[in-house]
This record gives sequence, C-alpha cells and structure tokens, in this order.
Amino acid sequence: MRRGRCCCARRTLDAGGACGVELQHGDLTALRALPDASFDCVVCTLSLHHLPDACALHRAAREMTRVLKPGGGVYVADFGRLRRAATQRHFARQRAAEQGPTFTADYFNSLRAAFSVAELDAALAALGPGLRRHQTALAPFMVVYRRGVQGDGTAQARADVAWARLTPAQRRDCRALAAWFAVGGLALPASLR
Repeated sequence: MRRGRCCCARRTLDAGGACGVELQHGDLTALRALPDASFDCVVCTLSLHHLPDACALHRAAREMTRVLKPGGGVYVADFGRLRRAATQRHFARQRAAEQGPTFTADYFNSLRAAFSVAELDAALAALGPGLRRHQTALAPFMVVYRRGVQGDGTAQARADVAWARLTPAQRRDCRALAAWFAVGGLALPASLR
C-alpha cells in the first residue's frame, strides 16, 4: 500500500483490535513479493472491478491461484455488471440520503466498471475445482465465489475469535449480510450466528 493508505489501514486495523496482519503495497495482477503456494486462503473483496480490463482480471486470478496452497480456501466478492445504466443508477442512489453524494457517485461508477458474471466466471475458473458462485435476487449485482479451507480448523478458530470481538451492532450487520446471501445459497457458519 502507498504510505498514506498503509497508515490509514493500520489505524483501522488497530482500532478494530486486529493483530497478526501485515500490510503490503502491491499489484493484484503481479504479486511478485509473495511466494508460490504461501497462503491457506485468498480473500478478495470489492477489488476486481477496479481492474482496467478482462486481461488484468485473468492475470489477477492467475496470481491468486499461484499464491494459494493446494486445497486452499477462496472467498471473492465483487460486483457483477448490471446490464442497464438505469438499474445501476437505481441501486447506487437507493440509499443516497444515508450515504452522501461522493459515496453515491463512487458506488455508481463501481457498478458501471464491474465485470459481467460471465467474465468473472471465466477468469476465476483458474482458482480450480470446488469453487462455487453465489448470487441473490435481493442484490443482483453482488457475486460471491467461495471454496472452503481444507485445513486443520485453525481458520475457523480464528474466525470464532474475531466474531467474539465484534460489537453487538457489528454482529447485527454481519447477520443481516449473511441473511442477504443465504438466499443465494451462501450460509454463515453455525458457530458465527
């Protein structure tokens, strides 16, 4: 991360009580500083729509695959492009009174920049077998791809610790998001409900 963004990210992590997190500035399409098969799980949330084109999307998927250990977990969430600008505008402005004009404009631009689900499917196929796509009619522009971690249970234990640190409001928000995606077949683990 650039120095200013890294400092902001560090402050956010510290304020949330996160520990054991290393921040690195890098390019999603060329993770040169990261060795092959070095991660138990790859998590990528709302980043792919910032890539300039489908070629960059495919490079990013190959890099995620390269750094992921065999049998590793995957969680990728991003926007899937809506066909009509009017629909994009509708979703971006739906809560404009609560989010402010800058956020609304950025949200609209993100929806416009999103890759189609077919483009995401084609690129993320590089992550290998067992990857499942989840969508919900409640938010047709949100797409989640996931494959569970096949490990020793330490990831679940860490998730349990993180869940315990959440405030009641954060848990409520997490449950609301989980209910939203449950319609598309993506359920929150029972231990976190």
